[in-house]
Amino acid sequence: MICCENCFKDSEIKSIIKSYSKLGKCDLCGSDDVNIYDTECDDYLIELFEGLFDIYVEEDKFEDKSHQDKMKLLKDELKENWDIFENSITPYMIEVTISNICKDYFESRSSLLKSRVGFLRLTDSEYLDNNSIVGRYDWDTFVKSIKNKYRFHTDIFVKKILKEYCTHLVRVVKKDEMFYRARISGITGHISNEMGAPPPEIASAGRVNPAGLSYLYLADSQDTTVYETRASLHDYVCIGKFRAVQDMRIIDLTRLDSISVFSAGLDYAFHAINRGHLKRINDEVAKPIRSSDSQLEYLPTQYICDYIKSIQNEDNLTEQAYQGIMYKSTMINTSYNLAVFDPELFECIETETKNITTVAYGY
Repeated sequence: MICCENCFKDSEIKSIIKSYSKLGKCDLCGSDDVNIYDTECDDYLIELFEGLFDIYVEEDKFEDKSHQDKMKLLKDELKENWDIFENSITPYMIEVTISNICKDYFESRSSLLKSRVGFLRLTDSEYLDNNSIVGRYDWDTFVKSIKNKYRFHTDIFVKKILKEYCTHLVRVVKKDEMFYRARISGITGHISNEMGAPPPEIASAGRVNPAGLSYLYLADSQDTTVYETRASLHDYVCIGKFRAVQDMRIIDLTRLDSISVFSAGLDYAFHAINRGHLKRINDEVAKPIRSSDSQLEYLPTQYICDYIKSIQNEDNLTEQAYQGIMYKSTMINTSYNLAVFDPELFECIETETKNITTVAYGY
């Protein structure tokens, strides 16, 4: 059987298949003249997939029955909980593909394809305490704890796990790279030095910063930053163009839930128990702020982002390891926002004022 780079969403698998530069036609998705993997003669994906399958066991091997509602057939588990295959690849196609890639493996473990399967480590409290971002608890328990019990020193959140994941999420913002910030204004707009972050004494709480900490919020495009202001019809919006004054290391949360399980250095079981938590962090940081929201709603993401800010450079413990956090925009799906811990790392080089002439609402 022949599959190809277009069958996979996982960046590591796609990269590996491309590196062999073997062109042909795909039996699975029908793509032609693409980089292919032939299960009859290629074997470099076998070890990767078998390592992932080894973390699963059949339903009847679980003594603890409390997790039965989370168990699925392996083909459905791979489709719903892992971003390995492209969306167009159905569970049936996934089963055919993995059966051919790991033919010998499933000859000895055929029940793994026929039975519902689960992740045995989910029932191991000691393992969870040491390897899950929220220990043996779930995300909602962490949220309740940080809101109502321990504001600054909760033991539920395991910081060392997030610190390890941060090494897989670094993006370098280069000196002179451009970002944008918008403010509702009058017809004359604002001058450049009025477009920066608010001073600490009036800095209100957001999903990344607590009240009193002044962060600079930027966007990757003018359209994104205008949408983020939620300006009304006929408002004037002043857009500032900001230039990075130096290279800086940013934690890119937009990649949190798409880290490849096959990345070097990631343990399969470790990643399996944290994928859901990572996706929740990504969604919570990007969640739109509403005027009716209580500031308590921001506490979990403020806690996480403040910890990221506190991580020190291992080569120079007097310096921060990371200078900001990037997260997806909820206003434009393909865009992202940047929260910079030190506003002095950017300078506003020009401004432009726009009149909002149309507003679109969706429901």
